[in-house]
Amino acid sequence: MYRNILVAYDGSRSGDEALRQAGDLGRLCQSSIHLVAIVNPAEATLAVEGMTFIPDIERTRIEQLLEDGLAELRRRRLVATAEIKIGSPAVEIDLLARGMGADLIVLGHRSRSALARWLSGSVGASVLNHAPCSVLIAIETPDTRSHHSNNLVRLRRERPHLHAVRD
Repeated sequence: MYRNILVAYDGSRSGDEALRQAGDLGRLCQSSIHLVAIVNPAEATLAVEGMTFIPDIERTRIEQLLEDGLAELRRRRLVATAEIKIGSPAVEIDLLARGMGADLIVLGHRSRSALARWLSGSVGASVLNHAPCSVLIAIETPDTRSHHSNNLVRLRRERPHLHAVRD
């Protein structure tokens, strides 16, 4: 059914839920999972002489988030890879999904006000409108909240300086 799953992962609670659900599907379908962390250039990059880059401290934090996500998937005996992209999240997800031949894109969901969605748009809505494959929007429920990615929470406690949960 799903052989190549792309997960947009940022280490937030909604991102952890997307990772958990992608892992569940990956186990059922024997899929490979690719994590991507996307840095919006307007938010966390520096531009010098026409080149955009991520400051070392931010890159280290993102790399550690991806490593934690990969460790969780590999603990579940899943084949997983990860990468960092710089750009518009919706555009980068679309390009990567097309390039890797993704069967499924998994995104977390954050509740935001109508004004916030109007001001900055919705990555999920944009991905849904342009995706080359099915899209799963992972929503945290009261049940999943109580069992919330225990291993990832443990890793964050061990290295709190590397994680800034945004929820």
